Amino acid sequence: MTSNISFTSSQIVFLALLFCATYAYCRTTSLDESDVHGYHFHVYFYPGAPRSSQDAIGFRDAIQNQISSGHLADCIVKPVNMGPYGPHMVGNYETCCNKTSIPQALSFFMLNHGNLSVLVHPLT
Repeated sequence: MTSNISFTSSQIVFLALLFCATYAYCRTTSLDESDVHGYHFHVYFYPGAPRSSQDAIGFRDAIQNQISSGHLADCIVKPVNMGPYGPHMVGNYETCCNKTSIPQALSFFMLNHGNLSVLVHPLT
């Protein structure tokens, strides 16, 4: 199988410079754990697909139940966005967690997200 992808020499130089700059930045930049003060969990779904929307709403309810029961006491779940919002291009909502609740939150999200995609990132 042959590929029809081709790059101009300018594009190759740009990609090489981008790689070098990214590699150098990542090698010289490090975060200390004290720089992290919390985490966001972004849950994504497709509003036009009934099953995806139902799964997302059901999962959000389960997250809220975990918060209400105290298992995720240092977390809050935000309202559902039924379409693109900010940099998020599909339906989504976020859960904000204090760093003290990250072990419980990671465990809960990993075991219960089902077919939903979840993006986790630190707040620095």
